[in-house]
Amino acid sequence: MGKEKKSLVKSGLILSLMTFASRIMGLVREMTKASFLGTSMYADAFSTAFMIPNLLRRLFAENAISVAFIPTFKNYLSKGNSDENKKETQDFLAATFTLVSFLTAVVVVVGIIITPLITLIFCKKPVDVNAADYAAQLEYWILQKNEITILTRIMFPYLFVISVAAFFQGILNGCKIFAPSGFTPVLFNAVVIIATYVLAPYTENPARAMSIGVILGGCIQALFQWPFIKQTGWKICFTSLKKTFSKDNKKCTVTFTVSKEAAQGAKTINIAGDFNSWSSTETPLKQAKDGSFSVKLSLETGREYQFRYLLDGHKWENDWNADKYIPAPYSNAENSVVITSK
Repeated sequence: MGKEKKSLVKSGLILSLMTFASRIMGLVREMTKASFLGTSMYADAFSTAFMIPNLLRRLFAENAISVAFIPTFKNYLSKGNSDENKKETQDFLAATFTLVSFLTAVVVVVGIIITPLITLIFCKKPVDVNAADYAAQLEYWILQKNEITILTRIMFPYLFVISVAAFFQGILNGCKIFAPSGFTPVLFNAVVIIATYVLAPYTENPARAMSIGVILGGCIQALFQWPFIKQTGWKICFTSLKKTFSKDNKKCTVTFTVSKEAAQGAKTINIAGDFNSWSSTETPLKQAKDGSFSVKLSLETGREYQFRYLLDGHKWENDWNADKYIPAPYSNAENSVVITSK
């Protein structure tokens, strides 16, 4: 328990330092923006253009990952390290990654296409046609609208890369690895600052250089976490969209029960079988008030699973109500078999 508290304090301290560094770099980024853009039309255009994908980022990345993905991922991890559970978790990660990538890519493409329409929501056309400077206002509005459209189209793909980065962060947080994700905002701000200084002389205005920096910063946030994801052992891969959106659940819940009589006074009972790599400790049964033991497992349909019960860590027993029994491959005993129908 002491080690867990120490680890928790260490993780909290590291995240606090990362957050502090991120705030400092954010301040430097705003200073860079003020230095290059000042209070000009380009400053307003950049702020408006960045707000649009950033608003969608909170919807797709932050809220979806923190509210839906991380709790579900932790639930998968809590099921154990059997081959069956690992495959199920890996399928979940592949489906989630495919879904996140597909949806954000669609939103980005559609967003880029309809950017001129979105821009009109945030950039209002002057309405007082009788104003003495109406012509100047109209010219300023056209310039600002066009610049916001260009900057928004440059930064819209940020939604895609930051959503992927948030997905990576969810995996790392689920595996109790917090430092890499805490450091990515520092990298993002640093990349934006550097890109603004390096690219500003080569772009039509500094706002476009800063917008390119936003895209590069988002890519760095995702790529930086990639090696740490590989260290966890989980693979980042795509699956078919048909499988991702499929409602056909090819799993069923099987309840394994040992009656009070079959338990023979045992204090603990574990089940070992094909579904948990024959681990004698990974899947314990829970004892009910009537003295029976049971556990529910999610298994693929259309298969046969061999299994046996281990009583008090030393006595092997078969299931009295198994679907059938077959000779064990490595002993003279028999294994119980459960058949999951399709």
